[in-house]
Amino acid sequence: MQREQQKMYIEKAIKKLSEDDSVVISLFYLGEMSVKEIAKIVNQSQNYVKIKLHRGRKRIYKELYDLLKSELKEII
Repeated sequence: MQREQQKMYIEKAIKKLSEDDSVVISLFYLGEMSVKEIAKIVNQSQNYVKIKLHRGRKRIYKELYDLLKSELKEII
C-alpha cells in the first residue's frame, strides 16, 4: 500500500472518532505534541489525554480494519 493510500485510510478513521478523541489523536500523531502539551491545550489532565489516546488507538484500529475489509471485498 502506498503512503498516500495509508494516509487516506488513517484520515478516514480519524474522522469517525468523536471530536475529543480526534483532537487528541491528531495533536499527538499529526502535530507531534507531547501528552503534557495536549493536556494544556484541551485543559484536561495528562491521564485524561493518555486515556483518550489509548481509546482512540483502539477505535482507529477497528475503523481501519473495517475500512480495509470492505475495500478487500470490493477488490475480490
